[in-house]
Amino acid sequence: MGINLLPDNQKKILRLIIIQKKIALIVVFITASFLIFIAGLFYLENYLNKKIDNLRPMVLIQEQKVRESRFEGLKEEVASINNQLKLASTTWRNQFSFVSFLEDISQLIPEAIYFKTLSFDGSRLAITGFVNSRENLFELKQNLESDSRINNLYFTPSSWVNQKDFEFSLTAQINDGDKE
Repeated sequence: MGINLLPDNQKKILRLIIIQKKIALIVVFITASFLIFIAGLFYLENYLNKKIDNLRPMVLIQEQKVRESRFEGLKEEVASINNQLKLASTTWRNQFSFVSFLEDISQLIPEAIYFKTLSFDGSRLAITGFVNSRENLFELKQNLESDSRINNLYFTPSSWVNQKDFEFSLTAQINDGDKE
């Protein structure tokens, strides 16, 4: 700076004017920086919105695929469970009822025959018991043979030896089909 020969009053005013210009310049610079920053944010927002708009259809397609795959997975699981339930229901309906079978054959047993043991292992029936005559045992044999669910009826040879008051033993295969 050069030599200033102005009076002190004017020197102070001149200094204030210089300070005011510097402050104004700083304010303009800060304002301009702020406006540039805001413009940058708007530009960034527009750029990101365009990217989002471009990616949105792909995201929607992927979401749809995920939903469909989940739906298909659930659909397959439901179909599998339905098949298992059908199989269980069919098995339950077709299941051989030994209690029902016993009720039916109890009608075929003459009064003079008493069972000592009865065993059933799913398809094989074994019975031992007492009978008062060979005629009653023969009647039991005929009655059991008349039931279509009973096959391969076999009496042990010792069952036929005595004529009165003896033990007998028989085995048979049981079909789980309906009675004819």
